[in-house]
Amino acid sequence: MQTDHTFRILVADLAEARGEYRRFGDKREILGGSGLAAALYAEFGRPDLPAFDPAQPLIFAIGPLTGCFPMMSKVVCGFKSPYNERFAESHAGGRLALSMRYGHIDALVIVGRAKTLSCLSAGIRHFGLTDVHYLKGLDVFTTGKMLRKMHKSGAGHRSIIRIGPAGESLSRYACINVDSYRHFGRLGAGAVMGSKNLKAVLVEGASAMPAPEGKDYAALYKDVHMQLTTTEMMTKYHDLGTAQNMAVMNKLRALPWRNMQTTHDDANIDRISGETFARELLLRKTACTACPVGCIHVGLLREQFAKHNDVLYRQVAYDHEHVFATGSISDMTSASDVLAVLD
Repeated sequence: MQTDHTFRILVADLAEARGEYRRFGDKREILGGSGLAAALYAEFGRPDLPAFDPAQPLIFAIGPLTGCFPMMSKVVCGFKSPYNERFAESHAGGRLALSMRYGHIDALVIVGRAKTLSCLSAGIRHFGLTDVHYLKGLDVFTTGKMLRKMHKSGAGHRSIIRIGPAGESLSRYACINVDSYRHFGRLGAGAVMGSKNLKAVLVEGASAMPAPEGKDYAALYKDVHMQLTTTEMMTKYHDLGTAQNMAVMNKLRALPWRNMQTTHDDANIDRISGETFARELLLRKTACTACPVGCIHVGLLREQFAKHNDVLYRQVAYDHEHVFATGSISDMTSASDVLAVLD
């Protein structure tokens, strides 16, 4: 029977290049990753200081159910936003949540500023801070590729989150890329990471986790999994993905167009609808670890760079928010152009 209800957190001090595991809070009193991130900010945050102050924490937290049931695969990033100087949170999937769970890390609290551009690595058996000044200015895809070559031992059970030039230059709405196709978006988490001189964080989950107690767990897990995979409950997300919302919101007169000058455009919606993306640009679908839905839609972007049909291609993930933010609200009505801007 479980007797320890505390969270196991890793506090990483970048200035000292030191990590310390601590026990924190009570799982019976703090609700999920959002609750844990907020509680940790209350403990470590400095509301009196600006968002880019080295003393401000950058927090990544998961909840007690992460890894125990299908779709419980999100991480909450908590930080003081440089956009509005208030506490903010952002959610992302990918592998990170399960890497933290199997690394026995309920939360990672990052404070201080590294002396050089650095990569933090953590797992159940190790903590390290590596100088990666040679990655400065590289985009998130090149950065991820190089880090995977440098850290081959964790293949299959690691997560790599990283920033690109926007985060390094402290753009106040810079994102943190998570395992290539997911992001901690909104309110500048990437800029906070950049202010700490932190290019990337690599979390390795190389252990096991005990199954929840109780004889009913296996049956409950199976029931949840069956509902998600054999009913129509999640069809929208697996089929067209959240980009399906484009046509729906336009029909409801609730889709921003042309910098919010209007809320619908029946003449152009079909050119950037989820159906059009799926029909013309969808290359493949993939899923976050521990999620059977597969809502990540990856489009194929082809761009000619020379006159003799020399073509460069890239894979670009898209969702409703991306499409409306770079499509309808910007009055861009070409699906391939939207992918190009996203890239």
